[in-house]
Order: sequence, then structure tokens, then C-alpha cells
Amino acid sequence: MKCRVTCMVAGKVFYVECLARNYEEAKKVALAQHPNALIIGVTAIFLGSHGAAAPEAAVDGPGVLEVVAFGADVLVVVGVLVEIGF
Repeated sequence: MKCRVTCMVAGKVFYVECLARNYEEAKKVALAQHPNALIIGVTAIFLGSHGAAAPEAAVDGPGVLEVVAFGADVLVVVGVLVEIGF
């Protein structure tokens, strides 16, 4: 799965995105790249197309959805989905 590891070095927060089997492996990857970093958190990334984590488009089926906020812990989607016929 694709993971986003939130790290901190010298008071600055940054993210490392990687492919990992689980959260522990994602932490190890981030620490391998930044050995002096403090791991703040890990989250799985499911948004975007073709493995991208960008929330530019979030339209599935009939209706229109718009991503209005995106963060490590929060995703706010506003819109209307309409089902027609059964």
C-alpha cells in the first residue's frame, strides 16, 4: 500500500511517501531516508488515480463531488450523488 509518514526534524514537519506492506515497514523506510527524524504518524493513501495522492478529482459515477480539504487525518468531500432508476 502507499503510505504517508509524517516526520519531524528540528521542529519542521515533513512527509515521506512510500510503498510498504504495513505501517511498521513504512516507518522503517522513512527512518532509512531520514535517520534523525522523529516519526509523528503513518497513514495509508487511497486517493487519486494511477497511485497519485493528489485530491484533484474525486468523481465516481453519476453526480459531482469536490474535495474541499485534504490532510493526513482529514478528508472533506462536498457534493451530491444521484441514483436514477432501479
